[in-house]
Amino acid sequence: MRSLNAKRLCRTSGGYITGLLFFSAVCFTADAQTGPRKHLAGISTGVQWADGWGIRPAVTLSYEWKFTPHSSIETGLKYTNYPGGQYYDPASEHWRTTNGRYHYFTLPVLYKYSSPIVNIAAGPTISLMTGTFPPEGWGQKAFGKGLRKPALGYQFKLSKTIRLTERLVLEPEVSVFGSEYFKRPQAEAGVGFKYRF
Repeated sequence: MRSLNAKRLCRTSGGYITGLLFFSAVCFTADAQTGPRKHLAGISTGVQWADGWGIRPAVTLSYEWKFTPHSSIETGLKYTNYPGGQYYDPASEHWRTTNGRYHYFTLPVLYKYSSPIVNIAAGPTISLMTGTFPPEGWGQKAFGKGLRKPALGYQFKLSKTIRLTERLVLEPEVSVFGSEYFKRPQAEAGVGFKYRF
C-alpha cells in the first residue's frame, strides 16, 4: 500500500479549487452582463388635474424593481404646486385669496404588472401639503384635511413601455389617484424616461 503524500495532495486540491473559483467568477460575471436588468430609475413630467384647481404641471422621480419578468414594485416622489387658495375671514365675513403657493408631495408604493400591450399599476400613496397657510382661526375652503399633516390615498396607473435602447425606456402614462386632501379623485397624464441598471 502506497503512503499518502500530504504535500502533493494539498497542491493538487489547491489547483482544483483555484480553477473552480476562477471558472465560477467568469460564469457569474458573464451572467451579470447578459442577465435581465432588474432596476429602473427615471424622471417623468406631465400635467395634473385637480377639482377646483384646474391643470397644474407635475414632475416625478421614480424607482422600479422587477422581481419577475411581469411583476415589479414602483415607488418615487411626485411634486406639484398649486396657487394660493381662498380663505374665509370670519371678522370681515368675506373670502380672501393668498398670494403664496402650496407644495404637494406624493409618495406612491405601487404593484406593477407589465405586459407587451399595457402596464397596470395600483397601490397606496401618502401625501404631504406644505406652503402658505391662512391665519389662525380662518376657515379653509380648498382641502379636506389639515395642511402639514400626512394624508393617505391611492393611485391607479396605465402605461406603455417603449424600448429606445437596451437601457433607456420611454413610458407614457395616465393615472387616477385620490388623497384625503381632495374631495374628488385627481387625474394625470405624462411621459417618463427610465434607465435600466
